[in-house]
This record gives sequence, C-alpha cells and structure tokens, in this order.
Amino acid sequence: MLIDQNFSRFVVFVEDSILIALNKISANKRGIVFAVTEGGLLEGVLSDGDLRRWLTTTGTIDLTLPVSRIMNRDFVSARIED
Repeated sequence: MLIDQNFSRFVVFVEDSILIALNKISANKRGIVFAVTEGGLLEGVLSDGDLRRWLTTTGTIDLTLPVSRIMNRDFVSARIED
C-alpha cells in the first residue's frame, strides 16, 4: 500500500474559497480535499462530485464562498492504526 506523506496537497481550510478548493482538487489529481480548521481539526471533505452537485443545484455560482458552505460534514473516517 502506497501512502502519500505530502498531505498539504489534499488540505484546505474551512474558510478558504471554493475556488481554492477546486484548484487543489485539480492539482492533486485525486478528486478530493479535506477541510480543516486552523487548529487542524477535520471538519469535512469536498470531492469533485460534491462540487458538481453544488454547481448544478445552485442558482448563483459564487466561487468566493467558503468551503464550509458546501463541504460534506457527514463523512466516515478511521485512524491510521485501525
């Protein structure tokens, strides 16, 4: 199993703009970013599918909105030791 130790390409802050998250998703080529607080607490995830669903259901597209407005807070996680 290959574990990538460079997590920064997968992390955005919850207050970062949707555009920043979209650029990170494109750059990391994995289709997902993890939204964290300034203290490093995982608050949600945002996938390219989440972005597409938001784009198709929103009336006004504003990419300056914070990631926290559209991220998925209902995620499943596990510790690396599990």
